[in-house]
Amino acid sequence: KDNSGEQLYENDLVNENSKITVYICKGHVANVIGYKLSDAKKEYKDCTIKVVEVLDDAVKNKVLKVNENYVSKENQKTTVTFKVSNGQGVNIPEYSSLKSAKKDLDKKGVKYNVVYTYDDIDDVDCSEGGAEFVGQSDFGLIYKNNTIDLTVNKSSLSISEMDRKINYVDGIDTYITFKNTSNQAIYKTVFTVKYFDQVGNPANDEISNTPTRLLKSTTYLAPGASTKSYWDAAIYNGDVAAVAPVSATVYFTDGSEQNITFNGTYWYFDNFHGSSVDFYDDNY
Repeated sequence: KDNSGEQLYENDLVNENSKITVYICKGHVANVIGYKLSDAKKEYKDCTIKVVEVLDDAVKNKVLKVNENYVSKENQKTTVTFKVSNGQGVNIPEYSSLKSAKKDLDKKGVKYNVVYTYDDIDDVDCSEGGAEFVGQSDFGLIYKNNTIDLTVNKSSLSISEMDRKINYVDGIDTYITFKNTSNQAIYKTVFTVKYFDQVGNPANDEISNTPTRLLKSTTYLAPGASTKSYWDAAIYNGDVAAVAPVSATVYFTDGSEQNITFNGTYWYFDNFHGSSVDFYDDNY
């Protein structure tokens, strides 16, 4: 310290004629960072020791930082404060997928919950459903006993089959078998479907001159339940040979809804001979 009693630090400037008082702690070493607390104390055995535990992912009682408080009176011991790891921390990165999150958290022994939301979702495989990893409730240095929420936006239905039958008035009856893959009850589903002829061209309805139809199902579906819905004479065109689900709007009993856009799956029938179906073509 200088003659005014102020603490001096490395590279401090003082007046040329200043009186400097130096306090020395016996056993002092330059650096005990990374030591075990018990070993660090031995190096400061002639000092007054204080220990402060802080959250860290290092092993318990590993020395992270040392603060020395020099005293101004002679024969008083220097107080040394060790900041040590409490061993209860774990570093959690920001994850890019549910799979990588679960794998890493399982490895680190951190508990987690998967939370599903049912917001609008695009590019969904209609037979397998779709899911997008949205994010996590926490990351960085956290306590090991914390529970992390992993949020996934998921499609609320999957389609296992679509079929058609020509009825007695040459209308095309349409069937869709689908399942509620959400954890909420569904009271209404509206599908947008598109029909194609034998060579993969859009098959326009003879009345409305459009190949698309809105098919509404009011079948109540509990979570996990399936149904096969039927629409009589959904379209009039005897050349229909394939049908594709373009999108669906799902209505939940809690008042919320989800819009789903499918990615291009379609069903061929026995009289289909084409090689491709482009049901997103804006010209139709």
